[in-house]
Amino acid sequence: MKINTDKKYLIVQFLIIILLFFITSSNIRCKSPEEYKPKFDSLMPPPDPPTLIAPPNDTGIVAFVPIDLTFEYSLVENAEFYEIEVSSDSTFNSYDKFQCNHTSYTTTWDSYGKFYWRVRAASHIWTWYTDWSNIWHFQVWEPINE
Repeated sequence: MKINTDKKYLIVQFLIIILLFFITSSNIRCKSPEEYKPKFDSLMPPPDPPTLIAPPNDTGIVAFVPIDLTFEYSLVENAEFYEIEVSSDSTFNSYDKFQCNHTSYTTTWDSYGKFYWRVRAASHIWTWYTDWSNIWHFQVWEPINE
């Protein structure tokens, strides 16, 4: 059976109309970017920062360097890791940064002088890190050889 070109054209048009009808009648639509946001904020605000424990504030350590120096601070519930910053400058313009998963961190210390330190905690369930803890300082002195 041979179909002439006019009938082929009508069949194609009919199929296009049916396809357009199904596309427009279905519930397919573009979503606004706002619709992808969660209905509520799924992250919690961070808790209070850790409390510093050791070395105690305004402590003097008399020792030949290098020494093992342990920084201790309180546990923050749900913390995944802690960042410790130590600086010879109270404004922390330059600092050494340490990261650990526990409430204490021991490092080999090889400098004399006055140092400032602070700690903050992080977790994927918080909107951001905790605030920095209070800043404490300690001093490392070389023993006097007489």
